[in-house]
Amino acid sequence: MTEARIVQLLALRRGRAVSKEAMISCLYARDDAPATKTIDVFVCNICRKIADLGGAGNHGATVWGRGHQLLEPASPRKAA
Repeated sequence: MTEARIVQLLALRRGRAVSKEAMISCLYARDDAPATKTIDVFVCNICRKIADLGGAGNHGATVWGRGHQLLEPASPRKAA
């Protein structure tokens, strides 16, 4: 359930980094918020699942010092 909510949050801000703190504040009440490393685990699981599905045209990325983002699919190159 939490992974699905993280994917929704990243999809809403596709191509822009979302900080771990912003994810925690959107996903949890203050009294039950996990450590920021927990978000890393969820994002790692999400990226693995996307890769297992053949990439589905999207993939996640860590933006060092800023958070995580869902990247746009690369456009296919046309043969010249």
